[in-house]
Amino acid sequence: MSHFAQLSMEAGSRVFQTAALGAYAVDTFFSEIDRQRQAGVSSVECLVAELARTRQSAAAAHAEVVRLRAELASCAGALGAERARAEVAERDRDKVFKAIGYRP
Repeated sequence: MSHFAQLSMEAGSRVFQTAALGAYAVDTFFSEIDRQRQAGVSSVECLVAELARTRQSAAAAHAEVVRLRAELASCAGALGAERARAEVAERDRDKVFKAIGYRP
């Protein structure tokens, strides 16, 4: 085999090797992009699930606030009624004290 033939075979094998390495690099590059895209999709799915849980928690908290406001209004009404009864009782007590001549 002549020197030129050996050089041609060497150059051809180097070109083939370079092309194979280039193809591997391109495949690796695109597979990494695909992996990162999948990871991004997974992260987005996790965020969506967390957002759904947060919305459920917020809805439950809002319902609890509504219930507590209704309970507070009920308690305020009951307190007002008790205050009115106490005022009537104090007036009645003062009438009784006046009737018996008692001075506190």
